[in-house]
Amino acid sequence: MDPNLNTGRWSWKYAVVKFFTSIAFHLFYRKVHIYGRENIPEGGGLIFAANHQNALMDALAVLLTNKYQPVYLARADLFRNPFIARVLHFLKIMPVYRIRDGVGNMSQNEDTFRSTAAVLAGGGSIGIMPEGNHGDKKRLRTLKKGIFRIAFRADEIYVGDLDVKIVPVGLDFSDTSGVFEELAVNYGEPLSVSDYRELYATHPQKGINSMREDLAKSLSSLMINVRDEHHYDKDYLLMVTGSAALRKQFGKGISGTCSNFLISKTFSQSMYEFFDENPEKVQKLRELGDELLRLTENYGISPQALENNTGHNPVYSFVKQVLCYPLFLAGFALHIFPYAVIRIALKKLKDPQFISSFKFALGFLLIPLNYVLLAVLFSSFLPVSITIPMIIAMPFIGYYAYRCRRSSRALKEELYFRRLCKNESSHGRNISILRSRITEILAPVAERTRARLQDQTARVK
Repeated sequence: MDPNLNTGRWSWKYAVVKFFTSIAFHLFYRKVHIYGRENIPEGGGLIFAANHQNALMDALAVLLTNKYQPVYLARADLFRNPFIARVLHFLKIMPVYRIRDGVGNMSQNEDTFRSTAAVLAGGGSIGIMPEGNHGDKKRLRTLKKGIFRIAFRADEIYVGDLDVKIVPVGLDFSDTSGVFEELAVNYGEPLSVSDYRELYATHPQKGINSMREDLAKSLSSLMINVRDEHHYDKDYLLMVTGSAALRKQFGKGISGTCSNFLISKTFSQSMYEFFDENPEKVQKLRELGDELLRLTENYGISPQALENNTGHNPVYSFVKQVLCYPLFLAGFALHIFPYAVIRIALKKLKDPQFISSFKFALGFLLIPLNYVLLAVLFSSFLPVSITIPMIIAMPFIGYYAYRCRRSSRALKEELYFRRLCKNESSHGRNISILRSRITEILAPVAERTRARLQDQTARVK
């Protein structure tokens, strides 16, 4: 019996693992914004298609924000070890073969396609990253054909009995490598494979291309898509600079609806509309963006410093840092074991896109172990009445210690940025002038974005 056929069935054991993983996931991220969950159809037969920005965390972001137990595909070489293969099947992961696994093995993908079709027909769901590879840039890459072949194959086998739907999912991480960051998961309206059935039957390639174009368009509208690859850094800086006033206005959120993700997503869409409508202004804007990018890189100013410069009171932040320092020292001392192990492991990591995944997985295992070891240690020297409150307080102390460390770095960068902008040197003045000129040219974009955000807020209310 093909073990993949059991992989798609609902599992209570998997549900237990998912529950505890969800708790850890929502502790790992400071905020998880979920939009459009009402777009997820009932009844199964779904393929969740998300942009691929942050390695394994992308799959978890989809898995842990809906009620389904989607089956994912992973490269086949991970299944060579029988024990690991059993674990992966339990985790609802199927093998998919690549050319590098050997041309002769590519035919085995046919078995995977049949298995995924069976999963969908049984009311299950599939999770696929149609870009095929991950990257931390906030842009949509070309979609691969595999997801559409799976969808049409399932439709062919179970025609009339199954209406396969592809649910587009836009993902955005405020920082793909950080802890206690913000995550946005944006579900869009599903694409029904039956709508493309006739075209696919007469011309398969046109059917695939039509669905690929529609899915790409949908995903693009659900994520922050700085679409021009060749001018990505400049365009991203233009987006950050031009939307700064909007983040100051909407940053706190109106009824919690206007996160930085929504502001940046809407602004980037409006900015490229403006580029298409005013091509004569694009070159000038990018020249200004290129100059600002050069200055920020020369002086070590990150886009985050520009993004965070929205009117915070640095004096208040500095006083808070001083008062929190003893708490930082206590939290660091209590968590030195998992911190040191994770740091050592990350130094051996070759792909930086897996930093967040490693932090999550190792933290999930090491932090509870750390608390157990400290509980044993404290109970050997202290009474239970003191040990128990200390163990309960440790996670909160650790959280605030991390926040203090993070806030300290952000404050240092922001103060440096402000001092540079106020400096009488030509470079400091140039940064302020460039930002003002960019903001002025992009004013129509800001107005269009503001109107869309207000309209969206009104509809939510």
